[in-house]
Amino acid sequence: DDIINSAKLCNSAGVIPVFSFIIGMPGEKQEDIYKTVDLIWKLHYVCPIMCGGVNIFFPYPKCELTEGLVEKGLLKEPETLREWTGGESINRYININFISKKDSQRGWQDNPVLLHNISYYANFFLRYSEVEARGFLTKLNLKYYPYLFFRVLAKERIKYKFFDLTADKWIYENTYSIYNKLKRFLHKRSSIV
Repeated sequence: DDIINSAKLCNSAGVIPVFSFIIGMPGEKQEDIYKTVDLIWKLHYVCPIMCGGVNIFFPYPKCELTEGLVEKGLLKEPETLREWTGGESINRYININFISKKDSQRGWQDNPVLLHNISYYANFFLRYSEVEARGFLTKLNLKYYPYLFFRVLAKERIKYKFFDLTADKWIYENTYSIYNKLKRFLHKRSSIV
């Protein structure tokens, strides 16, 4: 209730609040994760000018939660800082293809792919406030239009808690890539002429 009330106060004062969430904590169940998604939606409903981010828990060296995972046998702690920051250690947190092939690398998480999708769509939705997103329409810049379209899709995914069938994520990532290639090509062409 305090979080919702703070969002209402910010909205009435015209202050853009920034909320940060962490999902995938040890012991967190899928219903807990969906409660976080519900909270994000409620915050947006009472304060459409809000923005923020959703991160996935990362067990840092020597922190209490990491040591608990090691004790339970859910994580093999790398021996050196170099091991923590390279190879398979880092891949299990940032590379979704690695996660889906080796779910056992995140034994404390029931569904790492779901966590990744929730984080992706929530961050897409929360990256800019509604006011900023509407402001993009006035800029008449082609690069904002795909973003706005996919932001609406992300918003609907948050609203309905639908994080499967993620073809739109692939389409967005490739649309942005094609846009950048086209931009570079046109820039090179204009500098030649």
